[in-house]
Amino acid sequence: MKAATSEQSNKMSSAKFSLYVMGMDDLYKLAVRNGYYLPKQKSSAINEIALYNILDHKYWCPKTDDIRIKNCVTPPTKDVILEKLQAICFTKKLNLAWIEEGHMPDKKWMVEVLATLDPSDEIFKKDYVAPPTRKRLRDIETIALPDELFEGLPMSTSKLKSRRLKITTKAFAAEKVAKM
Repeated sequence: MKAATSEQSNKMSSAKFSLYVMGMDDLYKLAVRNGYYLPKQKSSAINEIALYNILDHKYWCPKTDDIRIKNCVTPPTKDVILEKLQAICFTKKLNLAWIEEGHMPDKKWMVEVLATLDPSDEIFKKDYVAPPTRKRLRDIETIALPDELFEGLPMSTSKLKSRRLKITTKAFAAEKVAKM
């Protein structure tokens, strides 16, 4: 009989829930006030589903009391840190499904969580230097157009990078896959 009572105490009507939580701001604050160490609220990793599942203990998120901070002078790219986090969480059976390649928290948060889970990782060593990152798009063979299209054509003078072509974006992705 007591088990049924404890199950009922976990359930709350939506009207009562809305007295405490009206939106994403309130849900984020609820998680932070309950001790979860979350990325910044503006992070693309933070959304309603992720917060709800963290609060419901379906997704893992570290608690503020557990966080260790270690020096990492030159951290690697976010992708490298994410791979390390996912590998550690997999071995420790921690569900980190709310963080994925398209929706990653900031680098500082990921480094601190990595320091908490594996303080002996190579990135925290005194002599660690992050591998260099490529800064420019080199000639990519995946964009195939006839040469005559470019004859007599002046180089682009456009400074807008926000409207990058899908062809170039796909070429970046194909190059990244080939590199891996």
